[in-house]
Amino acid sequence: MKKINYLLFAIVVIFSACSKDNDNNQNQGIGKGFFVLNEGTFTYANASLSFFNEDSLKITNNLFFRVNNVPLGDVANSMTHWNNKLYLVVNNSGYIYKVDEKTILYESQLAGMHSPREILIISDTKAYVSDLYEMGFHVINPSTMEYIRFVRTGKSTENMLLLGDEVFITNWSQYEQQMPNNTVQIVDSKTDQVIDSVIVTKEPNSMVVDANGKLWVLCSGGWEGEETPALIQIDPQTRTIIKKLDFDALSYPSRLSINKQGDRLYYINSDVFTLTVEDSHLPEEPLIEAGKHYFYNIALHPQTATLVLADGSGFAEKSYVFRYHDDGRLIDSVQAGIMPNKIVFNY
Repeated sequence: MKKINYLLFAIVVIFSACSKDNDNNQNQGIGKGFFVLNEGTFTYANASLSFFNEDSLKITNNLFFRVNNVPLGDVANSMTHWNNKLYLVVNNSGYIYKVDEKTILYESQLAGMHSPREILIISDTKAYVSDLYEMGFHVINPSTMEYIRFVRTGKSTENMLLLGDEVFITNWSQYEQQMPNNTVQIVDSKTDQVIDSVIVTKEPNSMVVDANGKLWVLCSGGWEGEETPALIQIDPQTRTIIKKLDFDALSYPSRLSINKQGDRLYYINSDVFTLTVEDSHLPEEPLIEAGKHYFYNIALHPQTATLVLADGSGFAEKSYVFRYHDDGRLIDSVQAGIMPNKIVFNY
């Protein structure tokens, strides 16, 4: 009886918090909008989950705690959704939460990984989890949340992208590894084995695929500026570099994103910049100037031309999330949690 009462209470909390002004959207649970995963402060275990409702134009913070009455953990690094479920990767705590996307009710947790970073869902029974410290990636079952095995690649793993049956994995970190962090490894998702790799610039941090099926890789050049940062276009079929656009040596670009049409790229280099996939030069002028803000992540709306930017300037305090038109005009801003990072849309 207590368990049933708890579940009913949790559902009431989330609906009243997120859909008070949106009663006609109850079939969609928490409504249309986007989740914000807030990293929190390292070792303080104050990571959190927020949700911005686009109908009410209100944000609900500490959502995971409100519903489940437990903290999210230490450094929430990434988030993805699959089959109406949210998967929240908590890096320093070393586990993954699986929650219902509509009610945010906790369903299961998978622990025991050293330093999980990102999760890529391949099918109902297989997902890859990259790791900052381990030289490879974890294979899990996202439906049962069971651990399957660890695949050794010889390098730590970070960003992952599925193209057909192949998974492209960036070898981003140099931490605790002797091998150079300047490759994108290619894994056969059927056998879970590395079948090839492409040498790029140091610290490949993010990837997207354009409308022509070409892979774009953004490389920061190394934490200490060992190489010139670059934006690289790769043919995933031949695994060869098509185009390489070099940044200024003092740049540190990150968070490569692409619009829904697949023809325009966005990235953060202090300010926010954009270019088309056909451009042969990097833009000189920013689309959005950072000013006093520290833009930490960017997301493109799946149905409109809206850009959502997370401001990580409050390393130990709540910070803001901004919405912009695609021409750089500010729409509005809302206060999220500490170090807002990953943004996932709910539609």
